Amino acid sequence: MAETPHKVLAVDVYNDKIKHLLEPASLPWSDRIQFRCINIKNDSRLKGLIKMADLTINLAAICTPADYNLQQFH
Repeated sequence: MAETPHKVLAVDVYNDKIKHLLEPASLPWSDRIQFRCINIKNDSRLKGLIKMADLTINLAAICTPADYNLQQFH
C-alpha cells in the first residue's frame, strides 16, 4: 500500500488479519483502503462490489478440512 496509489476494498467475514492496515487512521494509505464484513458464500452485495472494481483477486480458501474434502470429489 505504501508503494502504490491504488484503492483497495477488502472483503472477509472478519477483519482480524488486516486490522493493522485499517488502523490507525494516520497511516499513509488509510484513505485508500476500505473493509466490508461480508460472507462471500451468501451475501448478494458481493456481485455489486465486483462490478464496481477494476480488478478482483479472490484469495478465499476453504478452511474446514471436511468441506475441502467434499469439494475435491464433487
